[in-house]
Amino acid sequence: MPVHGTLPMSTNTQRRVADLCRNLSFVLAACLPFLAPFNPLRNIDLQGLVLLISGGFAWCALLLGYRGVLQSLGWLEGGLLTVFSVCCVASLLINPHFSYGVLGAPFVRLGTGGYLACIGIGILGKTIKLEQLLLGLYVLIVGLAVVSVPYSWLHFHSLLRMGGVFAQADIMACFIGCGLLIGLGMWGLCPKQRRLLLGIQGFLVGLLLLTQTRAVLFLVIGLYLIFMIKHRRRGSPLVIVAVIAALLLFGTLHYFLPSRITDRAYVVQSISYRLSLQKYAVQTSAHRPFLGYGPGNLADALACSRLPAGSLQTTCKQGYFFNSSHNIFIDRVLAIGWLGGLSYLGLVVLALYRGWRGNKTLQIVGYTLTLIGCYYLTNVTSLTLELLFWILLMQSLFALKKTKHPA
Repeated sequence: MPVHGTLPMSTNTQRRVADLCRNLSFVLAACLPFLAPFNPLRNIDLQGLVLLISGGFAWCALLLGYRGVLQSLGWLEGGLLTVFSVCCVASLLINPHFSYGVLGAPFVRLGTGGYLACIGIGILGKTIKLEQLLLGLYVLIVGLAVVSVPYSWLHFHSLLRMGGVFAQADIMACFIGCGLLIGLGMWGLCPKQRRLLLGIQGFLVGLLLLTQTRAVLFLVIGLYLIFMIKHRRRGSPLVIVAVIAALLLFGTLHYFLPSRITDRAYVVQSISYRLSLQKYAVQTSAHRPFLGYGPGNLADALACSRLPAGSLQTTCKQGYFFNSSHNIFIDRVLAIGWLGGLSYLGLVVLALYRGWRGNKTLQIVGYTLTLIGCYYLTNVTSLTLELLFWILLMQSLFALKKTKHPA
C-alpha cells in the first residue's frame, strides 16, 4: 500500500513500530462497524472502546513515523483542528460526568476520546492514496450492506425500515448513500468491472429504499444529477435522459414508495418536530456559551424540563429522553461551546469548498461530505458515521497540501 508523508526514522525498530501501529489502526477501524454481535447498547459500548484503541494506534503512528502528515497541515485547517480539540479537552475537564466526557454517553459513545480518535485516524488516512481509500471504503460499505440483510431479518424479523448492523435506519441509509456516491468514482476507476458495479449500485438503491429515509434518498438523487451535469460529455443525451427520469421519479413517488416517504402531512409534522427541538437546543446553548455542557452531557442539556413544546413533552411522557438535537452541528455547540462548535462547522465548510473545487476523484469526496453534512442538519449520528466523516474530511482538507519533509 503506497505511503505518503513518511519521515526518516532514527532506527529500524521505530519504523517497524510506526508501521505496525498504522496497520493495526486501519484494521481495527475497518472492523468497527461489523462489531455487532450483541444488543445495540453493548455493541455501541464495544465499538466505542475499539475506536479509542484504534485512535491510540493512529496517534502513535503519527508521532513515531508520520509526523510529516501532521506538519503538512496549513494554518487554517490546523488552527480550526486545534481549537476544536482544545475545546473538547477543556469542556471535558470543566464539566461533570468525566467518564461520559471521555467515552461518550450510552447509545452514542462519542466523547472527547472518540473525537480525538476520529481525528487521528482521519489524518493517518492521508497516508493512503485517495483512489485506494475510496475503493476500500466502497468495498467496506458494500460488505456492511450485504451483512445487514440477514442481520436485520434475524434480529428485527423485518427488512422494512431496515437499520442493519447499525440498528438505526437513518444511519444505515447514510452509509448506503455514501456507497452510492463513491460508486460514481468507482465507475471511472474500475472500467472493466462496470457490469458488476451496476448490479452492486442497484442492490444499494434497493436497500436505501428499504430504509425509508427521505433526506438521504432525495440528496442522493440531487447529487447524482449534479455530478452528471458537471461531467457530461459534449453532445451526450445522457443528462437530458437523467433529468427526465428524475422528474418522472418525483412525479410518481407515491405509487411505489412507502407512505412514510411520500406522506406530506407526516413529513411536515416530522420537520416541525425537529425544528422545535433544535430551537430549544440553540436557546439552551446560550446558558453555557464558552465550554458547553460537556461532550457526553447532551441529555442534561436537552432535559425535558428545558423543552416546553407539546410535541416534545409527549415524547418525554412516553419515557424517552433526548441525547441529540437532531442537528449534529448544534450538538457540537451544546457539547463544547460556540467556539468549538463553530470550529467544527468551519472544518466542514473548508473541506466542502476544497472537495467541490478538486479533480473528479476529489469531487466524489466532496459529494459524499455534502451528503453527510446535509444529513447532519436533521438527523442523529453514530461513532461509525462520525469516523467515516472525519476520514473524508481529512482527505479534502489535505487536498491542496504537500507533505513537508525535514531538511
